[in-house]
Amino acid sequence: PPGIGDEIISALRVAKSRGGKGFGTLVVATPSLVARRVVRRVLSLLRDERVRVLGLVENMSYVPCPGGRVVRPFGGRGVDELAEEFGVSVLARFPMDPRVEEAIEAGDPVHRCSKEISRAVDDLVRGVTSRMGG
Repeated sequence: PPGIGDEIISALRVAKSRGGKGFGTLVVATPSLVARRVVRRVLSLLRDERVRVLGLVENMSYVPCPGGRVVRPFGGRGVDELAEEFGVSVLARFPMDPRVEEAIEAGDPVHRCSKEISRAVDDLVRGVTSRMGG
């Protein structure tokens, strides 16, 4: 994720201007230590500015391997510590999968890349829908 620069401040202004019940933010993070440090600052800023956080999305969470095994290149806890610290939920965990980029380049639906991607998309939709009152 980017640092707290103009993009974040602009998004914050939009979020605050629409701060009613029908609006919220999703924070996407990779589980790397550097990214988690930036996301901690973003979550602190959102909390201080009273912007509703619907939840966290962990991108590049793991690499699916044959036989159902997974490898977590950034370690095991990922964004869970941030979720606990800020009282938000991890709504979805997206795996590292080169088929996603291939699908995007081909204009194909990403959720059809793999069962892991499809499950993450479903988790994300369910999580956002439940938090938005749907």
